[in-house]
Amino acid sequence: MVTNLTQQAISEAPEISQCNENVVWVVENYIYKFKPKAIVEVGTYKGGFFYVLCKTAPRNSILVTVEVNPQHLNKWEVEGYHPNAHLIVGDSHSKAIQSRVTKILGDKPIDFLFIDANHNYGFVKKDFELWSPLVCGFVAFHDIYYQEVPGAMRLWAEIKEKSKFTCESGQGQGIGVVMCKHGRLL
Repeated sequence: MVTNLTQQAISEAPEISQCNENVVWVVENYIYKFKPKAIVEVGTYKGGFFYVLCKTAPRNSILVTVEVNPQHLNKWEVEGYHPNAHLIVGDSHSKAIQSRVTKILGDKPIDFLFIDANHNYGFVKKDFELWSPLVCGFVAFHDIYYQEVPGAMRLWAEIKEKSKFTCESGQGQGIGVVMCKHGRLL
């Protein structure tokens, strides 16, 4: 059952690039059930999914989103979305950006990492390699069925072979979720 809060957040969000069924699936199965304390999104685009995360995450969570292209963020403001929401403009492959995120999180590991930046294979693989060592929880990949730029799809196929736990939402371009502990697939 989809909660009213999830539906309200989706209806109020700026543009969401994920299909609504996938957003509901993530929120209902990972945000509500596991109540992550530290959520990081790599690839904000127009901020719709991050808005939904902010509106549905526990109030004591820390949320960080990283976006390389400030033009994607026109008229997008994180202030007011959540008391602990942070927007960082910069390259997700930059150690300086990663350092800023870890400083915001303090000693908390990332409980839920959402990778939805550049979809070319080398980029999505590097995002996973750089950010997964900070994760003790779940890593989600958007566009695991996206044929036009199949980088996430290719990496997802590789990850599925190595992991004992994977889940997928097959709506639209798909979202895949894997459990990870400090860079090690579970």
